[in-house]
Amino acid sequence: MNAARIYLVMAMRNLARNPRRTILNVAAISLGLFALVVFQALKQGLHREILDSTVRLDTGSLQVVARGYSPALSMPRLLPRPNHLLSLVERLGEGSKAAPRLRFPALASSGEATAPVLVTGVVPEKEREITVIAGRMVEGTYLSRGGAVLGEALAQALGIRTGSAVTLSLPSASGIPMTREFRVEGIYRTELESFDRTHLYLPIDVLRSAVGAGEALTSIVVLAPNGRERQVAAALEGRVKTAGAEVLTWDEIAPDVKQIMDINDATMEILMVIVFAIVALGIVNTMTTILFERFRELGVMVALGTPPAGIVALMELEALFLALGASLMGTAAALAACYYLSVHGLDLTRFTSANQHMALSHILRAKVEAWDVAKANLVSCFTALAAALYPSIKAARLKPVEALRHT
Repeated sequence: MNAARIYLVMAMRNLARNPRRTILNVAAISLGLFALVVFQALKQGLHREILDSTVRLDTGSLQVVARGYSPALSMPRLLPRPNHLLSLVERLGEGSKAAPRLRFPALASSGEATAPVLVTGVVPEKEREITVIAGRMVEGTYLSRGGAVLGEALAQALGIRTGSAVTLSLPSASGIPMTREFRVEGIYRTELESFDRTHLYLPIDVLRSAVGAGEALTSIVVLAPNGRERQVAAALEGRVKTAGAEVLTWDEIAPDVKQIMDINDATMEILMVIVFAIVALGIVNTMTTILFERFRELGVMVALGTPPAGIVALMELEALFLALGASLMGTAAALAACYYLSVHGLDLTRFTSANQHMALSHILRAKVEAWDVAKANLVSCFTALAAALYPSIKAARLKPVEALRHT
């Protein structure tokens, strides 16, 4: 039997010698691993929900806008050569979908009630591929009859329903204020009341005709395949730059969303350090206790010629077996919990009903990423080995005579 096999057998026997302590250590490491995997999965699910809400509610994956565009402008800049730009974007392919928009700030009124709104002219069949508004109708139809579609909160604020008239005071293409009346064709409802209260949609041809905008566009919204936003943006940037336009990705249009995700990532890293610092202290304490319990045994091993490296290897193997056992148990339990949370989710309605970043759903579902599971397991094993290193080195420096006299 070679030395490596001897150390393996001894390490397993040493752990089996005190099963209760071994089980408690495995449970402690498993709990830390379980917490990390589940928290990471919930964080990924939260990020997916936030991103879906941002992209699918209104923003899209990216937008082609006039150079110098800013959402703070009271009057958005019109795209130069809009038909040419739209043709360039639609020819991009790569699984992307594009929808042209014309958007103006306006004042909506009905009777004595008024409310500020953003009026957006869209091509209905293209817009329904980008945003979820068409699938959130609670009354009437979605832009099939040339009328207006508005949010339920706005309809309630103005006291109107489908078939009613809504008056819009908005600037014409030349900037001159004007008033136009439109029939309400449909009413939609998302999970974000503040959005529903401020967004009104019209067929783009109807809005262009009303304000005399010709072929004008304020933006072209693109929905890119998941994970390919940067590639699509880079491909578009080269095409539209010469036409006086630029490409903004969703995180440039909504930087607050990106910051929230970055904060969540940083918080998770801090949580990981705290959880495994606690686990490491537990392992150090356990391995130190084992050292004192086995003083005489280790002294005999040293007296019989076991090198210091052999003592370190033996104790590190014990820590590694603890970590591997905890990885199996913790990962299995965490994946089971994540599966349940991915199917049933957590209802956060009480906490997110007014959150602009969860406009599509208030149900948080876990999303497991293979790298997150692997990283948690690697950190668990590394923590166990690192925590056992100090007691191992201390054991390797034992003097046989002092160890054999220890009682």
